[in-house]
Amino acid sequence: MPVPFRKVADFASSPGAARLPASPEPQDDAGSTPFDPDGVVTFLRRAFPTATALNVQAATAIPAATVDNWLRGRAAPSAAHLGVMVDVFGPTVLSAAFPRAGRWLGGQVRRDRVAAAIAELQAALS
Repeated sequence: MPVPFRKVADFASSPGAARLPASPEPQDDAGSTPFDPDGVVTFLRRAFPTATALNVQAATAIPAATVDNWLRGRAAPSAAHLGVMVDVFGPTVLSAAFPRAGRWLGGQVRRDRVAAAIAELQAALS
């Protein structure tokens, strides 16, 4: 027999349900992984020390003007742009965007770096 769908209000009125105070802005607690746009900017500047915006555009097709806004602190990358950068640059950019993401991301970054080093060695040996 299927389990009936319960509304969120049903959970809130359940005995023992946690009562959280409303907050006008998100709280930064030990379990959160806040997005760090400055970490993305640092990653991009290290990857492309000169003509950063133009090089990021060439690699990702994200407009250079948009990237320039990130570099100048006028805006932050959207989730869609972050997704494109992860697709192009790998999990290292995700690690830069979420520096407190935890061990699962750090492990993926290490695996990505090892794979890149192996590919480099294989290319040098061929």
